Amino acid sequence: MPNFDFTVIVKLPHGAQNSQVYLDALFEDGCNDASVIEVTPEKISLHYRRTSGKKFDAIDDAIREFIDSAVWVRRDAGTLTETYLFDVLDDGEKIGDARFDLTQNGR
Repeated sequence: MPNFDFTVIVKLPHGAQNSQVYLDALFEDGCNDASVIEVTPEKISLHYRRTSGKKFDAIDDAIREFIDSAVWVRRDAGTLTETYLFDVLDDGEKIGDARFDLTQNGR
C-alpha cells in the first residue's frame, strides 16, 4: 500500500485543556505516524505519513483518531458542548476540512 503525506491542523475549542494533553492522549492511544509541527493553546498542527489504500481514507482515520483522543481527554469535564475544526493540507495547500461537535451530559 502507498504512503500518503498530509498535515492536519486542529483548531481547539475556546477554553480547551492544555494542548499537550490532547497530544499525549493521541500518542498513548497508538498514533505513531504523526509528527508535531506546532502546538499553541488554540491549535495543534500534525504532519502525517500514513499507509492506506486511498489518501482520503488515511486523512479520515487521522481525524477520527484525534476525535477519539479529544473524547477521552474531556471525559470528566461534565456537561459541555465543544467544536473542533480540522483543516487538511497537502504540500501547504488546503484540500479539505472537517468539524466535530463534542456534546456530553454531566455525570
